[in-house]
Amino acid sequence: MTVIKILLLGMLYYVQGLPYGFQDKFLPIYLRSRGLSYTNLTLMKLLLLPWLLKAFLAPAMDLFQTKSFWTHTSLICLIVLSFLSSFISQENFLSLSVILFFFNFFSATQDVAVDGLALQMLTDKDIGQGNSAQIIGYKLGALFGGGVLFWVQIYWGLQGAFGLLGIMYCLTLLAFCILMEKQGLKHIEKKPINIERLYKKKEEIELKENIQVSDRRGEQLNWKRVFKEAFRTPHTWKVAVFVIVYKLGERGALSSFPLFLVDEGVPTKTVGLWNGMIGQIGSLTGSALGGILLSEKRFTSKVLKFSCWFRIVPVIFQLLLILFWSQFSSPAVHWIVHYSSLLSLCILQFAAGIATAAAFTIMMICSQGALQVVQATHYTILASLEVAGKLVFSSLSGMLIDTFGLSAIYFVFVLLSLGTAIIVPEIPIKEERNKYS
Repeated sequence: MTVIKILLLGMLYYVQGLPYGFQDKFLPIYLRSRGLSYTNLTLMKLLLLPWLLKAFLAPAMDLFQTKSFWTHTSLICLIVLSFLSSFISQENFLSLSVILFFFNFFSATQDVAVDGLALQMLTDKDIGQGNSAQIIGYKLGALFGGGVLFWVQIYWGLQGAFGLLGIMYCLTLLAFCILMEKQGLKHIEKKPINIERLYKKKEEIELKENIQVSDRRGEQLNWKRVFKEAFRTPHTWKVAVFVIVYKLGERGALSSFPLFLVDEGVPTKTVGLWNGMIGQIGSLTGSALGGILLSEKRFTSKVLKFSCWFRIVPVIFQLLLILFWSQFSSPAVHWIVHYSSLLSLCILQFAAGIATAAAFTIMMICSQGALQVVQATHYTILASLEVAGKLVFSSLSGMLIDTFGLSAIYFVFVLLSLGTAIIVPEIPIKEERNKYS
């Protein structure tokens, strides 16, 4: 049953990564090679705005219908959007942007639902593998969307790429229905319950432990109450602060350094291959290694701290390359610098893969300490804050680079990477899972 759960979650997270890979890995390099400015390229990150809305979608999805229902609905919407897009000309940049926006919206909706399923499916023994399945599945989707679809559109155009997406969403929906039905996983879900029952159970448990609790019974669960209970969960604030900032330096480097290489004459196809495919394989390897290292939850903070320190090395190396690139005039030295710069992207993505696996495990451990009826909202809030940090900074970094220069802003990336390694949160690991659920 555990294997089925991991495969199911990995499959669902895979299809969520498809539009992200296309937008994050392929389009920026393609458009930069045609002269688009750093500012305009990074403003495209605003198309990821629906991922910030997850914190507002989650309470409604917690209160109405089940996670299976929302997963079915989002997949159906993605199927319809994919096949409609294959009949629309994407030569117009505006129409392509609108299509990508709605892909992000339905993928974000699906993500909330699948996160809720994961919180209910995974036990303490499964949590490390479950988070690896989440990250590896998503990155495989990003690899396909940023690498494979790039080659598909060369031969069959964007219409062919969107048609292939529609077929993949259809197969995912079919597999989801079969696995949920045949393996009895649909019975894992629980109906939303009144918060009075939750606090009655909570009081019974805590009174047995001689802990005095306040009487908050009788309050009906609503949007305001869901958010209040989510932020009442222990360790939420320190985890929230960390996930907002821990990706800033890394994402800034991964977004701008490939564009720097294109500006310096490195072939676009070469940069796309190393950044969009080989680098993603490195990221997947890091996530897989992270899953192994995180099989014991008590090591989560240590793994996260190690990965945060490790990823500083390639960022500093890239800063040095930017500062001294023009001085590498010798053909032999230039060849070494050329490939070491591409290799640094892979190393950074490898370290980022470990860091992401550990960070999401920390988030899930924290969310499992919340009342079950608000767990999905709690986890979604943390995930939305993680996206918000990346999105806001990535959207502004291009403008900052155009204003102050790449080397100055890259020094900021180094400082941000250093700062996040210092503030890694540590959460005490309890033996039992959420006892109030």
